[in-house]
Amino acid sequence: MNRPSWSFFGNAWAVSLIQKHVAGGKVRHAYLIHGQDGVGKRTLALKFASAIFCQSGIKGEPCGVCPSCKKVEQGQGFDLKMIQRIPGKREILIDQVREAEAFLRITPYAAEKKVVIFQDFDLANGNTQNALLKTLEEAPPYAVLILLTQQPQSLLPTVLSRCEKLELRPVGLQEMRDYLVHLAAEPQTTDLISHIADGSPGIAFRLAKEGDEILRERREALDTFFSVLSLKLHERFNLADQLVRKDTKAREQAKTRAKKLKSGTKDLAEEGLEEDDPLEEGLAERWLLYWLHLCGDLRIRALGSTASITNIDQTDQIEQYSHKLGFAATDLCYGAIEKALFQMRADGNKRMVLECLFLDLPQKG
Repeated sequence: MNRPSWSFFGNAWAVSLIQKHVAGGKVRHAYLIHGQDGVGKRTLALKFASAIFCQSGIKGEPCGVCPSCKKVEQGQGFDLKMIQRIPGKREILIDQVREAEAFLRITPYAAEKKVVIFQDFDLANGNTQNALLKTLEEAPPYAVLILLTQQPQSLLPTVLSRCEKLELRPVGLQEMRDYLVHLAAEPQTTDLISHIADGSPGIAFRLAKEGDEILRERREALDTFFSVLSLKLHERFNLADQLVRKDTKAREQAKTRAKKLKSGTKDLAEEGLEEDDPLEEGLAERWLLYWLHLCGDLRIRALGSTASITNIDQTDQIEQYSHKLGFAATDLCYGAIEKALFQMRADGNKRMVLECLFLDLPQKG
């Protein structure tokens, strides 16, 4: 297996495009990188920043070992600023845009460019986006702004029109298998993980690194979804309360693990963790992602399609419930879960989000 350029798996065209921009001295002032959860938006943005800052002297080819590359890998650097939603806040704030503006008013310290990366910019409201618009229009020549989003349709047309757009597409099955070989995943789980990662290397990374534990969590989540469909409303609300409690406990465990890793000898990045890492989004969000992929499979089978499904180990259940529910109900489930997942990312009140979801889901005995 040939090692992908920049050690970035999938969407080689996006790497190639950015390499050409950096090597040719034609880096745009603003980029919008969008795609599904775990597809590599943040990773690509950091590789991009490394290509700009790398001290190896080869434009467009970050070495990965110089001090600049190492700092960028951790989301740090004199000329790099990472901006994401503040924990406990529902949205990216105008003040954070002002912070980016102040950062860009100062000329670069150690490179030719300064880079600002906005994570989850679809969580910025209209006022915040308008505040950024001025920066996009009047950015200094050394500024590079990179907006990361899952839902570009939530951004203002005026913001979209001022960005070079890169849509990261789901990674194909064979390339996902190659990625898992690179991660030295257990051979007996490679095919299953390749499917259930649903084209997202970030999800595949977690599944490969956490192994049996995360696969057990997924199995519990899928079994729970099937049971939810036959529960009465008060039972669903009790389940929402239980899930929120499990989520809180899982978050505390993740924080403790990250602190232990940071104080020890292991590198957080190698373990797939960072302090306040958005990838550690919490058990409730992970469950919703499992449910979303499951409902995608149900829709496929409810339509009578023989296309490949994600949850290949749940084939019998999927066949049974797709016939029981029908396409209209499975499509309703998919839309309701997709909406809940977005709300959960933007709102700390997980119990309310789950209860609203359970109100929307159909009841089938």
